[in-house]
Amino acid sequence: MINLWNFVMSKNDITGDSIITKSSQTYRNNYDSIFRKKESIQENTIAAWSISLDVECPHCKYEYDILSETDFWTDTNIKPIEHDTPNSRNYEVECPKCEKEFLVDFTY
Repeated sequence: MINLWNFVMSKNDITGDSIITKSSQTYRNNYDSIFRKKESIQENTIAAWSISLDVECPHCKYEYDILSETDFWTDTNIKPIEHDTPNSRNYEVECPKCEKEFLVDFTY
């Protein structure tokens, strides 16, 4: 039995002869990519940045995000992901758990 899905049939407009061409998987994929309706996405999906500056207290081993300190951005001239600059070295922090101070250097 001949599988007709593997053939493309057409008719010569001038002579009226049938034209049969064997199709391949590549042909079918290309046909689908050209003539099938594309799903349209109405709105862009949102991607949210998430930045943290994580540190472990050398005294009590408590891990926390320095950026969660309410005064971090108002009391410093540090830019996001800044590192290896005078502003990002020897930055004094206080552990929220044991309340001891220590110095940190920022890196990413």
